[in-house]
Amino acid sequence: MASSVCNKITAGDWDAVRKALRSKSSKDTFKSHNFESSGYNAFHLACANPAAPHDVISKMVRIDKDNLFQTTQGDETKVTPLHLACETGSADTVKLLLKLSSNQNHDVVNYVVMGGEGNWDQPKVSSLEVTWLRLIDPQYENHQGDCNTAESAMENLKRMDEVKSTADLTGKLKDTWDKTLALLWAASTGSMDMPIIGGGWHAVHAIANINRDCLYKRWCPSLVLWFALKLYPEQAKWADRDGNLPLHLATMNDRFHRHLEFQTTDLDDESVEILRRTQAREVQMLSELYPTAAKTLNKEGRLPLHLLAEFGGVTESVDVFDALLDAAPKAIRVRDPKTGLFPYMVKAVGRGPYTPYDMSGVYILLQSDPSILAYGTDSWDEAEVPEAMGDETEEEKKDAGRELSEEEAFLKRKHDEWIATERMVAGKSEEGMLAVLKEKMASDIKQYLAQIMKLETQLKKK
Repeated sequence: MASSVCNKITAGDWDAVRKALRSKSSKDTFKSHNFESSGYNAFHLACANPAAPHDVISKMVRIDKDNLFQTTQGDETKVTPLHLACETGSADTVKLLLKLSSNQNHDVVNYVVMGGEGNWDQPKVSSLEVTWLRLIDPQYENHQGDCNTAESAMENLKRMDEVKSTADLTGKLKDTWDKTLALLWAASTGSMDMPIIGGGWHAVHAIANINRDCLYKRWCPSLVLWFALKLYPEQAKWADRDGNLPLHLATMNDRFHRHLEFQTTDLDDESVEILRRTQAREVQMLSELYPTAAKTLNKEGRLPLHLLAEFGGVTESVDVFDALLDAAPKAIRVRDPKTGLFPYMVKAVGRGPYTPYDMSGVYILLQSDPSILAYGTDSWDEAEVPEAMGDETEEEKKDAGRELSEEEAFLKRKHDEWIATERMVAGKSEEGMLAVLKEKMASDIKQYLAQIMKLETQLKKK
């Protein structure tokens, strides 16, 4: 009976599957422990099918909620239903699985990253990594036995490099980004209850901060930030309610850097060069795109260099220190207001919760300005003043004085409004918070519609 139902799921005969779901005698077929010889159960096959209807998947979870977390069997590369949905299923199925996990009072962040709970077999790669590997790994073979090709991988890498905005996303690349946003939203908010539109949530900020808050580190590869910055470069300049730009967040997260690794011998030189850029450390990407961020203080008065000195990794972070010092060479002379120490001192004493003292980091900081050794820790002297950051560069002055386009001004205004709303709801009861958010979302919908109508009118005139 199980094989018959599984064959119907694979063939997409959903009416027959629904009939089996309604039959009391066949419900055991849909239990998480009922595996085929392939190592899949019925739920795995449904999630891997891009045409799987929501009602079928939801019904299987109602029959056995463990379906959500059960890994495949009989294979070294065990994966979860979420992995399979990210690999060959639809973006809607990915969102539904995240929603169902949330409804089960499950740790959604853990589900996104590991696919299950601590007692389940942990997959070797995260669901987000699977989402992108299927696109750019020339030797990738999915769990249905379909193999990628070098030609397909090179074409996808070049398409990714040419993307300038979300309007350029089509086909498999759009599907990949839709899945990525759903995974990022769930992992950064712990919920799938709110839509990924509007609001104060921004993909670049979420990516810059996300690994640090997860139980299983290094699950979000650097390629995801590289691609997000191509779609939303303006977000590199936006601060969150704590005054942190994405660069501030990334410096606290640098020790969890991870990039996608696979054989590149089948790729041409252009594709290898694109891949190399996607493997840069997140701090390097952000400081290169928006160097002014390296000179920007957050609400605690801390620079990205202070945060990297406290929270950054060890030897592998040397290039990251170089990136920040290239963007803000005089940051080495600004004391950290939290500790009263210069950046090299913070690094030397290893004050971070995961960071031991790191002499390579201390060396690279002192090498940038050996004269800082003339100042001690007992007094606040002229070396600490923020003016030590120096004047703005011509490029920074030009950017600061540039008049925003109508679209940029609208997005910046909405961002600032949501930051103000976040501060307004802080400390309120759940009912009070919901009332404020409902009022804000209703107002936003009216403004978005007005903006769309205005743009449509302008297009008609052209």
